[in-house]
Amino acid sequence: SAALSPDGKFVAFNVETPEGPSRIQIYDMETKKRRTIVKYQSASQFAWLPDSSAIIYSTLSGYKRYSRYFDLWRYDLNTKKALRLTSGERARDPAVHPDGKRVLFVAGGPEGDELKVLDLETKSITSFGDSQEKGIQFFRPQWSPDGKRVVVSRHTPDEKWKLYLYTLRDRGGISARGLVLETSPRSLQSNGVHELDPIWFADNKSVFYSSDQSGISNLHRVNVKTGKTEQLTNVASGLFHPTTADGDTFIAQHYTAKGFELVRFQVTARGLYSTRRLGGGADLERSEKSGEGFPLPRLSSRSDTDLAQNEASIEHTPYKSSKYVAFGKSLFLPRYIAPNVFYTGETVLMSATTGAADPLRWHSWLGGASYRLDAKHLGYFGSYVYTRFRPTFGLGVNDFVVNYGNLTFDGDGDLTTANDRRTVHYFEERRGGYAYVSMPFSKHSVSASFFAEDHSPKPELTAAEEAALNTGIFSGVRVGYGYGDYEQYPASISREDGRRIQLFASMSDSVFGSGENNEQVILSGEWREYVNLWKRHVLALRAMGGTTLGDRVIQGTFSMGGALGEGAFAGGGSLFYLPLRGLPVASFSRTRAMLLSSEYRIPLTSPERGLGTTPFFLKNIHAGFFADYGNAWNAGEGGSDDVKTFFDDFFLGVGAELRGDFVVGYGLPITGRLGYGIIVLNRDRLGRLIDDVTGTSAKNGTVILQLGTSF
Repeated sequence: SAALSPDGKFVAFNVETPEGPSRIQIYDMETKKRRTIVKYQSASQFAWLPDSSAIIYSTLSGYKRYSRYFDLWRYDLNTKKALRLTSGERARDPAVHPDGKRVLFVAGGPEGDELKVLDLETKSITSFGDSQEKGIQFFRPQWSPDGKRVVVSRHTPDEKWKLYLYTLRDRGGISARGLVLETSPRSLQSNGVHELDPIWFADNKSVFYSSDQSGISNLHRVNVKTGKTEQLTNVASGLFHPTTADGDTFIAQHYTAKGFELVRFQVTARGLYSTRRLGGGADLERSEKSGEGFPLPRLSSRSDTDLAQNEASIEHTPYKSSKYVAFGKSLFLPRYIAPNVFYTGETVLMSATTGAADPLRWHSWLGGASYRLDAKHLGYFGSYVYTRFRPTFGLGVNDFVVNYGNLTFDGDGDLTTANDRRTVHYFEERRGGYAYVSMPFSKHSVSASFFAEDHSPKPELTAAEEAALNTGIFSGVRVGYGYGDYEQYPASISREDGRRIQLFASMSDSVFGSGENNEQVILSGEWREYVNLWKRHVLALRAMGGTTLGDRVIQGTFSMGGALGEGAFAGGGSLFYLPLRGLPVASFSRTRAMLLSSEYRIPLTSPERGLGTTPFFLKNIHAGFFADYGNAWNAGEGGSDDVKTFFDDFFLGVGAELRGDFVVGYGLPITGRLGYGIIVLNRDRLGRLIDDVTGTSAKNGTVILQLGTSF
């Protein structure tokens, strides 16, 4: 969307790339350098003020908390600041009047587009004549150099994109209704199917535009008085969005096999004869030799009859507005079934989810069932969320199991490290419900909830063994805080440049109905940092941990060990699960835990290929080298209460992973990981732990075979 400044010194344009954020840049025609002036915004059209001191552009902006509308902004080159000009106008495609005081723009509406004018001094907005028509769309209006006329691409249900000319009664006189038009808009009688991107020539008589009249979008010119048209370029891949100062040298968007680029070219009677790409630092010669020329094709004239035969007949359906009713069929009837199969490395978890929402998503619900193979447990879950206002409210129920790994009981039923009684792979069933309120603001969110859960052993235990555990009712309140400002783009192999912070506190007490031996406070948190080293290379850091105060839960609160992933088809991501690679899943379950992790993530290749038309697509292949340092312990255990001996029992696991980003089912993104981790510090604590995948001793290391990202 390039726009040349009136003084010819700068070109403003929009950049969108799969490797970074959208941004607005300016190219200096003299120094051949470009710089970013606005980051994280994407503009549809740029309009310079006559003195080249500022640009007006349109971009998506926040409106009334949850909506994003197009609105007009102004960037001042002197102050280097961006200022929002409109709010909630659905404004796009600005065009500055030659007097520099008014901006013509396209405003979206419920029944079509409308042309409006913003007064930059008074901030008032008026209509542009009778441009409001049902079903009409406008694209890129442009003032004539004398300010008396406007050319615009217009689309109606009966006609595709055509150029139309609006003429003012005087030099921009404004009445109570807005700018007064001299006559109805006039078609410029051109023959293209899509006539877009009009710009005026300085002679006030000619309009340049892009059209696919020859089958490929190229630059054309039309005489606004006679209607005579001529094709000026003949490139094979398409030219769009031209801008010019003299009518001979143009800058336009050129399509190539690698995407779009901005090119500068000149036009003669023979057509396009030289072109250079606007690069970062220097103009680069393209393969076409200067002066060689591109012969223009002979365009066969198409009569109005031919055009009419190619137009599809369209039936117009009148729309009636009425009060919005959220409680319709779309809310109560299930709209999808989402199956999920997840392999943890030692077992398989399966689930099926369904749900629905009203069109505006004020209300949404989901429900489903799950089955865990090793625990032979059939569970369920369901939730409802109300998001019309802020804060958000929700409630839910669930039934699931937690894996605590192996617990060994002595003859009296007490837990012990000896093997004189029996060892049980302990699963705990949790059945309960919750209700919460959540308040998002900017990049932050806070939440509070009430919960009630019944914890019961899944395996059969003796009375003495069950009495040694903390089971029964846990109920109380939870509060949480979250912050996130990391970035991630289509070509990224990881989150980049930013952080994620989570803090959590939970209190169960008999006041809320909790069992007398189940009164405790749980505190946990996590801090992640993502540092972009260079192109798609990322250093990822994580610190997480937690502690339990009050009644000690014998079976533990925090589970450590394994490499369960996060994301689609993955089972990690909990503040109560700490994935220390090199250990089997849930090797240790204690009341306190701490984990420090670091990863160097390296892109290898981006195939961007699928297996024909099968629902499988390979996006990226990348590698990660990691080190995990952590421990799980109970209060007073070992040397944990002494600063000098606190880290004595910490494990250090190191290893590497080969990762792939896939898309399955034509739309579901997942990450797969294959790797190896081994404990290199405190290996004597591994005892008889067994790798879940190979069935061999964990002292030989563990194989990582997981879905989902590590963190």
